[in-house]
Amino acid sequence: MKKVTLQDIKNIADYEKIRKSSIASVIETKKQRRISLGNKISLVFETPQTVLSQVQEMMRAERIVEEANIQHEIDVYNQLLPDRDNELRATLFIEITDPDAIKHDLDKMMGIDSSEHIYFQVGSQQIFAQFEGGHSNEIKLSAVHYTSFMFDNEQFSAFKTLDLPAYLISNHPNYKAKVLLEPTVRESLVHDLGL
Repeated sequence: MKKVTLQDIKNIADYEKIRKSSIASVIETKKQRRISLGNKISLVFETPQTVLSQVQEMMRAERIVEEANIQHEIDVYNQLLPDRDNELRATLFIEITDPDAIKHDLDKMMGIDSSEHIYFQVGSQQIFAQFEGGHSNEIKLSAVHYTSFMFDNEQFSAFKTLDLPAYLISNHPNYKAKVLLEPTVRESLVHDLGL
């Protein structure tokens, strides 16, 4: 997948002129790239467009104008995009809306970022989420995680066979959920894998 480069960036003044339409477009894109897994977890699969928008918004909010600092933001956000063929990357959000329940609910989900708790299931194929380290330890679980899904050729072949149902599943002991991928979401992800 193409990464964002310095040449893609608009200066703050030029970005301001297109910001409203850009944000509207990104919101629509993210609707097709967000999967709700039960009522407390969602995954968002980023694209170069959504990453570019995040960089532009960071520049705007922080008034970043120096090229070296802009490049730093690009490097940080580009990590949300796949590095290789047959890979998907997503930001996983644990969404707990009741402030009084946050610690309790996160504690119950300890370990969800380890082993084989989050995965795609397509036929007999299982593609497990690999979590970036450093977002939890034995006593604390972060509400935001960065994941990747690496597909081998057989898994990719199954995933792109659209008449074969594809599910995103959590089998954590305290958080069981299963969702059928909507056709538009799946087609978008298949497109990413085929790039």
